[in-house]
Amino acid sequence: MDTPWKQLSYKDTEELNQAIAYIHHAALLVASVGDSLLPKADDDSQSNLEWLPGINALGGQMVDGSFRAALRYLPFELLVLDDQNRIREGKSIPGKSKEELMIWLQQAVTRTGGDGKNVNLIDHFDIPDHAVAQGEAFPEIHPGLHNELIYYRSNADWVLNEVAGLYKDVTPVRTWPHHFDTGAIMPLEQDQDGKATKTIGIGWAIPDQNFAEPYFYVNHWTEGDAPDYDQLPALEGAGKWYLEDWKGAALKSSDVIEHKQTADQQQEVLQFFRSAIRATKSFLQ
Repeated sequence: MDTPWKQLSYKDTEELNQAIAYIHHAALLVASVGDSLLPKADDDSQSNLEWLPGINALGGQMVDGSFRAALRYLPFELLVLDDQNRIREGKSIPGKSKEELMIWLQQAVTRTGGDGKNVNLIDHFDIPDHAVAQGEAFPEIHPGLHNELIYYRSNADWVLNEVAGLYKDVTPVRTWPHHFDTGAIMPLEQDQDGKATKTIGIGWAIPDQNFAEPYFYVNHWTEGDAPDYDQLPALEGAGKWYLEDWKGAALKSSDVIEHKQTADQQQEVLQFFRSAIRATKSFLQ
């Protein structure tokens, strides 16, 4: 069976999580370009990122219709791309500090004709502290870890676009620099002014305070009273409901990796999203 899904296999969660943390901090540099040079959006989308499968990179927002910054996973480097996502300049990340990379990025933006001197590190939210945030240089990351994380982002981008295409008015699938999750929002109800009053969120998230490993999720938001969770519909496959601080359905990466065949992993994730969205709609409406 031909499938765009890339088989996940890496089980050492600690090593994977360490690599994710380095990549998250590097991605903030890319997000800083859009955040500094574009008008501020109500949803902060001037800083979000888009997966570019042709070069296995997270690309920032296009500036002036002519250039964008990007983070390529392998080789691990900062890029400046033109309006066709062709590489104009690149800078290897390992061995460089965040400050050194920001200086290079400012200069590279200036060389493209952008306002590089006004590119400043995004700072209107907090992420877990890290040695690279204190001036330590980025290390070399094993290529196997980079490849696995390429697979995660590529799979998330593909499956979320597949799922989003089944519903109306879903926001574009994007990666958000704060929580570094890839996701989209599905509006269920709107008020007379067109403002959403009930939504479903779908996505893939990195390890956080809720889970110690990457996971796929379906969550929800309502402007009105909290929904009744007493009789939640059962989910298909290995996905489970979580109702403590974070409320929603999640499918942990370890449960996906239990499947040794590519098609079975894809099916596990697709059935999770189908059943969790259907169940969430049932108790929100």
